[in-house]
Amino acid sequence: MLNLGLHAWWPLVPTSLALVGGVAQAQGQPDDDVETVIVTSERLPDEYGGGQIARGSRLGLLGNRDVMDTPFSTTSYTAQMMDDVEARSLAQVLVADPSVHFAGSTSRTYDGFEIRGFPIQSQSVMFDGLYGVAPPLQVAVETVERVELIKGPSALLGGMSPTGAVGGTVNLAPKRAGATPTLQVTSTYYSDAEFGGHVDLGGRFGADQEFGVRFNGVYRDGDLALQNNSRETIDAAIGLDFVRDGLRVTGDLGYQERNIRGVDADHYLAGDVTELPRAPDADEAHFQPWSYQKTDATYGVVRAEYEFNPYAMAYAAAGFGESKARLVASFAFPLQQSGDFTENYWGDAQDYDSFSTEAGFRAVAHTGPVEHQLAIAAMQVDREDGVVNIFDSAIVGGLASNPSNLYSPNFVPAPTSLGTFPRVPKTSDAVLTSFAFADTLSFSGGRTLLTLGARRQTVEVRGFNSTGAVTSSYDESATSPAAGVVFKARERISLYANYSEGLSRGPTAPSRAVNAGEVFAPYKTKQKEAGVKVDHGSFMSTVALFEISQPSGITDPTTLVFSLDGDRRHRGIELNTFGSPVTGFRLIGGVTYLDAELTRTEGGLNNGRTPAGISKFRASLGGEWDVPFVDKLTFTLQGIHASSFHVDNANAIEAPDYTTVNVGARYSTSAAGKPLTIRLNIENVFDEAYWNSFDLVRGAPRTALLSGTLAY
Repeated sequence: MLNLGLHAWWPLVPTSLALVGGVAQAQGQPDDDVETVIVTSERLPDEYGGGQIARGSRLGLLGNRDVMDTPFSTTSYTAQMMDDVEARSLAQVLVADPSVHFAGSTSRTYDGFEIRGFPIQSQSVMFDGLYGVAPPLQVAVETVERVELIKGPSALLGGMSPTGAVGGTVNLAPKRAGATPTLQVTSTYYSDAEFGGHVDLGGRFGADQEFGVRFNGVYRDGDLALQNNSRETIDAAIGLDFVRDGLRVTGDLGYQERNIRGVDADHYLAGDVTELPRAPDADEAHFQPWSYQKTDATYGVVRAEYEFNPYAMAYAAAGFGESKARLVASFAFPLQQSGDFTENYWGDAQDYDSFSTEAGFRAVAHTGPVEHQLAIAAMQVDREDGVVNIFDSAIVGGLASNPSNLYSPNFVPAPTSLGTFPRVPKTSDAVLTSFAFADTLSFSGGRTLLTLGARRQTVEVRGFNSTGAVTSSYDESATSPAAGVVFKARERISLYANYSEGLSRGPTAPSRAVNAGEVFAPYKTKQKEAGVKVDHGSFMSTVALFEISQPSGITDPTTLVFSLDGDRRHRGIELNTFGSPVTGFRLIGGVTYLDAELTRTEGGLNNGRTPAGISKFRASLGGEWDVPFVDKLTFTLQGIHASSFHVDNANAIEAPDYTTVNVGARYSTSAAGKPLTIRLNIENVFDEAYWNSFDLVRGAPRTALLSGTLAY
């Protein structure tokens, strides 16, 4: 008997536990009854039927979990799926899930999403399990192996996100060198005239192949489908790894740059408008062609983990992210029902610097017949922000605001001086520190899994003025418990339920309140969810029912006391499927019904109404068909539908529903004896014009994408 003395390292582990022959079990329990569980975090789960979705996901604190063993709604999109849809950002990946809504514009470098009706920004996307590393405005998906989606609040799994997003969590798993050397060269064309390429190179070295190197480089430049809109894209990322005798060390370093001209923008209605103007043609511009956005980001992560045996491991990671963004653009206000608007100019400068660390330990042990998967972790995110907004004609050389129209725009000559920004001072810094513990108890040989855990989160924030003086400070803590259960009714049927919480920074009472200046602790968004997952062998179907309640700050109109008594409640049902139901055919997507309601609002004015921007019904369903009479030819089809939504919380104005259709084909052949894959995708094939969000961002126009990938 080998006793590793876990109680000496970790007082929460019972002293009666022992590790026997590398297997965690209770003393006296036969080896034949011990269930094998892998507790590593770096190894990615295998791909599922059809190769578009993985068998499981990495769940932060809990590590790798098979989807059938997970008491949450999760999806892990593979690099194959991203290649086949010719994804340029997260927008083309996550829209495969109907509970995810891309609420941004493809004409600029900003990925904004809603998951289960709650917003999430790119600043809250994790890279290799760490916040603050991924570029904060848009992510290059060509450099990652998986995009892992966890729907619903998940403070236990990864801590509080820098922006307090609670609708879900997105994690990016970087590419690693495989056992077989990789060399792929892809040439791309995107309408109207953007050309470029992507190189993916990797291999392993050393006597035991212990060293791995994977490099990805992307360059594209040219005009896009929206009139006057052009983009230059530069991405480079290298991933290193070393594996030997239970030790795994990985390192990632990346650089990303975007230069965009002709930026589309937001529209804000005039106060007396009672009906929304129709969306202009999807490919027609009405903002100035000389507007621009420039962003660059550098990021990196080092992660080390050591397996004492297959059932106990420790890990530590550190990462950084640095980025700069400069934007000179317009916005429409006020927008009239006729389409008339005043074009106002503004500038935005953003500098972000983050440093993140994490350390943890996982082990498998037994107490009697019950198996425990134990996890403990500590995490910290240090972040500094500098933001300057300039609502002044000086940013465009003194150019006056411009009267224009959605359908007959007024373009003006470019000013002689454009985008002269002052020094960007630090406007805030934040330290997010947390400690978490979880135990997954396995009963009846793994037929029932019960996960219990909690995370203690501390939030320290300071605000600064332009001279560097501290103008506000915030230091509060909260504890977020979570529980989840999985019951395997049959071998391939899992019933699950969870209670989980998300954390957001608590507000400060405004000056008009009698308790002005009072700082509130981080507020909790609470979720209750239940569902069923059915594994049909090569395809899977899932059903989830959930309720999410989020408080908000309101000022009582009578007492003038500010409190967290506001509330919104989202109830929904999701039906999803993915995999290959029959040979040569693959499905991915589903439907979502979301009943969102403002249950407590200031003065009760909007009680019972639907939050702005929420569609009650969304559907996203894609299919692939391998043509039986033409070898290696595949046709693809995807439809995305969203029902109407209100553009204000008073529900006075409604945006119409919309449906977009994407079609495509790919063909595998050879060139000079090397495998060649040719892909053609047309997004929004019918060029549907629609409003995409409550702040009236337009949907993307019809876009043709053509690529050829040669594998050496």
